[in-house]
Amino acid sequence: MHRNILLPVLLLTMVTVNAAAAPYTVLEALLHTKEHDPQFHLLEQEYAVALLQAERAAIIARTELQRLQAADQETAARQEFFRKREDHFISALRVLFARHIAEIRVEIATIQRDREREALRQSELRYERGQVDVAAVLDARIASRESGIRMVEAQWQLDDALSAYIRSGHSDDRDHVFRYRPEYWAQPSQSLPVWLEQDTAILRARNHTRRVRVQYQGLPSNAPEFDAVLLTAQLAQAEAALQNAEEASERRHTVLWRQLHNSDELRSLRGQELELQQQRHQQAEDRFEQGLISLADRQNFRQQVLQARISLLQAEQQYGEALISLMFGYGIAMEEIE
Repeated sequence: MHRNILLPVLLLTMVTVNAAAAPYTVLEALLHTKEHDPQFHLLEQEYAVALLQAERAAIIARTELQRLQAADQETAARQEFFRKREDHFISALRVLFARHIAEIRVEIATIQRDREREALRQSELRYERGQVDVAAVLDARIASRESGIRMVEAQWQLDDALSAYIRSGHSDDRDHVFRYRPEYWAQPSQSLPVWLEQDTAILRARNHTRRVRVQYQGLPSNAPEFDAVLLTAQLAQAEAALQNAEEASERRHTVLWRQLHNSDELRSLRGQELELQQQRHQQAEDRFEQGLISLADRQNFRQQVLQARISLLQAEQQYGEALISLMFGYGIAMEEIE
């Protein structure tokens, strides 16, 4: 691990809702999926086999070209393994957030259903008193039934999210809310050299350039001119591909840092928004107790708190995805984070 890279430490102190449960971090949650997902164990076994095959190729190599091919075989195995590891942890992160967002959406759907049921009850009372016509009652019934359908759909989505949550290797014994706690920031320009050094696409492009150069330099003096022209063109193409790989890698590094910075700013804003909505909700609770607002108004304030919480979780998920991609780009494994 390149400890001179100052990255925000992953990831979230997950403060337990249940006081009896121990604190649980997102890092612990993601590593838990690594230990309990059989697909991840299969991935590790495939990588171990690929490394053995590359090692064997390096041992039996007799020429410089064969040694370069063996090195590329090892780099290709590492490239595929890191890509799948990154995909696994980002997928696990999405599943983790999807479960909690789905739970909140069920609560929102419940509030909406209860509000529409109460609106229907009030509409029927007003109809009995001759204050509204039958059309108003029918509209209220339709709205009530629609809210019931949305409630069922939200529950189905939660069931799907919970199923994916368990399948991915997450533990289902605790509920949490999330808070990121970045320790420090690095300047992207300071960490770019390490990023480029670790990029397997660049390593493979550089290896390919060396192989073509070895082939060109190994041409016998009596080789047909066509062979020399062909290898010269291939070398130019390989060098151009290497330059393109370096430029693409630098752009991705910049994009990920921008995403990390922007999502961090967004998390801060969403956190402030949540605090504001919580304050408004508390004020609404006090006013409801005093009989100053209706039950529907009280529920509206509660729903706004829940919507703000979803927005915060979505911003935190974006932050986590960018951070995981940066970590793997630097060659930092999840297990190495302290």
